[in-house]
Amino acid sequence: MYDDYLIKIAVIVVILAIVLFAVIPATLFIVSLLVNFVFGTTFTLSYLQCLALEGVFLVLKIMWKLLPPVTRGEQLN
Repeated sequence: MYDDYLIKIAVIVVILAIVLFAVIPATLFIVSLLVNFVFGTTFTLSYLQCLALEGVFLVLKIMWKLLPPVTRGEQLN
């Protein structure tokens, strides 16, 4: 039973790693290429820039969740 639990945790960690380090930066890269194509600019992001941008978004999201509800503008019940 303990081994099954570890296997489930390992699978979840691998899936999260694939999403965080492959899917999201690739999506940002594709979006930057589309922006470049549509607006005719030279705005393109490299993979490392997309990864850094994703890290910034992740940190901001975590910081937003850590704020007290009143600061976020939510109603207290």
